[in-house]
Amino acid sequence: MKTSDNKKQTDQEKDLRRKAREKLLKCKMYKWAAIILAFGAFVVTVNLNITLADGNSMVIARRPILIVIFLLPFVPPLFMGILSKRLYTQAMRDLEPLRNGKAQAR
Repeated sequence: MKTSDNKKQTDQEKDLRRKAREKLLKCKMYKWAAIILAFGAFVVTVNLNITLADGNSMVIARRPILIVIFLLPFVPPLFMGILSKRLYTQAMRDLEPLRNGKAQAR
């Protein structure tokens, strides 16, 4: 009876580790996607600055909507970063019982 309980517990631990590994992998993918999108947003913003404002900062003062237009490309990287942080937190929460169990076993 005890071996089946141990087997059940190890299967649960493996399942928790697998889920946490998947979340951490997604976390890394989202993090890199956010970095790539942020770089792309910077390039787009520089291009928009050259195209719409001709590099003149006084044009931005006269047309404040340009600030919104310049910041708009940075919204997707922001959400990807938030999503990455949320997945990381969930993965650490999933792994916490395993860490506490090993700490108690010592």
